[in-house]
Amino acid sequence: MMKRARLFYMVKWVWLGCLVALLTGTSYRIPVIGLTEVTAVSIAGGLPSMEKPEPFSTEDSGGKGVIVKVTDWLNKSEAVDGPTHFGKHGYPNVLELKLTNNRMIVVEPAYRCVERFNTDGSGTRRCSPVKGEIVVTNPDSTRKRYKSPLLYNWLQEGWTREERRNTIKPKGTLMEKDLEEKRSTASRQQLMNWAALRQCL
Repeated sequence: MMKRARLFYMVKWVWLGCLVALLTGTSYRIPVIGLTEVTAVSIAGGLPSMEKPEPFSTEDSGGKGVIVKVTDWLNKSEAVDGPTHFGKHGYPNVLELKLTNNRMIVVEPAYRCVERFNTDGSGTRRCSPVKGEIVVTNPDSTRKRYKSPLLYNWLQEGWTREERRNTIKPKGTLMEKDLEEKRSTASRQQLMNWAALRQCL
């Protein structure tokens, strides 16, 4: 009889917990994101000179495919132990998932940091990315660490191979392109001048 009563109370509390999660919107906590909750996916951070695509949006077919893929990888990620706050180290790519009601989930590479202290009290801290691991910041600002090799690789460089509509190119590249066009125009003008001079002679 006691076992049945305990089982009844356990089921009751689990049911209440699920109901509270549903009503308070805690379904935004990884790893359970509904496809209808994600409205756009974008790459932020990285080197200032890197090309960045426009956000992958549900409004175009290519964007929908990316959103489905990224959301699926995130939902299948496995929680792992490890630090989630390590400060800025270099220029990592950061993935931003825009959710309904303007909520945001941020995904970034996970790091392993080693601190060394000297006898004089000074110290150094070295951090390096952990391959296959990510840190996720939820809409409520809680941070958790997960293992997701596919999403990690996509965040590093996989996104560059996705079909993109528009890109923001580095200023240096645009300047070089403009210079090349000007040189080409000048060369054509010079050839035309030579041709005109030959006709006169």
